[in-house]
Amino acid sequence: MIPAHLDRRGILPILLARWPLLARATSDDATAFLNRQTGLDVAPDVPNSTAFDRWRAALAAQGMVGVWTETPGEKVARQARGDAIKIAADRGDTELPP
Repeated sequence: MIPAHLDRRGILPILLARWPLLARATSDDATAFLNRQTGLDVAPDVPNSTAFDRWRAALAAQGMVGVWTETPGEKVARQARGDAIKIAADRGDTELPP
């Protein structure tokens, strides 16, 4: 059994819109395909957080920004939320801001 932090199937839902043939892909299938698509050589033992970011950057460089899409408005909202949480943490708040 593949540990969750190495199981590439977690990335499949965001790839299916572009590559529906991956619907039943294994973790190894996903790794092989993404390495081939991007020209990278991400090993199976590289944690998902690192592997997914490498593939995301390579796909974006190929102009495939629709694979990982964040609109400008979503980016601003995410940054504002991060700022609000940091301010609360710096104040010593014990609850997240609304």
